Amino acid sequence: MQLAKLSSSKTIFNIYGINVRITYILIVFISIMILLELPNGLESFFSAAIVYIALVTFVFLHEMGHSLAAIKDGARVRAIYLHPLGGLAQIYGSLPGPGSEIIVAAAGPFVSLTLAAFFYLPLTFIGNGFLPDLLLTFFKINMALALFNFLPIFPLDGGRIMSAILVIKMGSIDAAEPAVKISKFGTIILGIIGVILLISGHSYGISILLIAIFIYFLGNHEMQTIDNILFFASEHAPSSSPKEREGWLTRKINARKKKLREQKKEKEIAEREEVDNILRKVNREGISSLTSKEKYVLNKASQKIK
Repeated sequence: MQLAKLSSSKTIFNIYGINVRITYILIVFISIMILLELPNGLESFFSAAIVYIALVTFVFLHEMGHSLAAIKDGARVRAIYLHPLGGLAQIYGSLPGPGSEIIVAAAGPFVSLTLAAFFYLPLTFIGNGFLPDLLLTFFKINMALALFNFLPIFPLDGGRIMSAILVIKMGSIDAAEPAVKISKFGTIILGIIGVILLISGHSYGISILLIAIFIYFLGNHEMQTIDNILFFASEHAPSSSPKEREGWLTRKINARKKKLREQKKEKEIAEREEVDNILRKVNREGISSLTSKEKYVLNKASQKIK
């Protein structure tokens, strides 16, 4: 999600220098969902309030997992945004490498799984009632957060982990295309599941479908943005000093620059071979034998020489 769209938010507190902000639209959404339970009685009203407040808290803790892992590896975290579709940690600075990316991405689901275990353990020795039901709800929320975020769909945590693993196996440039394809395929499957659930009469199918559409366009936009940044950086960024420690982004930029040089060289060789073939044809058959395309290529080559 673009940060510009999260600007309508309020800082609720600051922790470890991180501003924790909640969007106004999330406040309105939670308020409406809680108030809708009021006709069902005060018990339903307060239960809904507890569950929704807990949900926001669990999303915050999930994002704190990412943030602390990133800070540990030398990055900076300015803010955590809580919005209707989850959370977003605003992380600045490049991480040391894809291994670090995996750790940072996995830290959020790890926190959620830890919380799920924490709420599940008491259920093994306490009976029925409001408290066990509440603990079971908290367990399900955290399990859902962990498992959903482990899906190999960019920009979810699983998508970032998948992308980093592909970088380790294939290199940063070659890994980009399969990462995007796998991510888009996963999003389409998620959307199909949402449609099937909706047709089957499950109302939450529409939520899954909308989330699939949202993360498809969000992931597509973010991947395109990263590619544009790498392309611009490879064209304009100065070379790093040999004494400087190369970060992951620097290595990706250098790899991009190398690939661009190779592509340019291959293109020049192909153009020279094409011109040589045309000149040989002129020697054999005369200039009148050239096609309009061959004349264009020859004219273009002549202009370059001039």
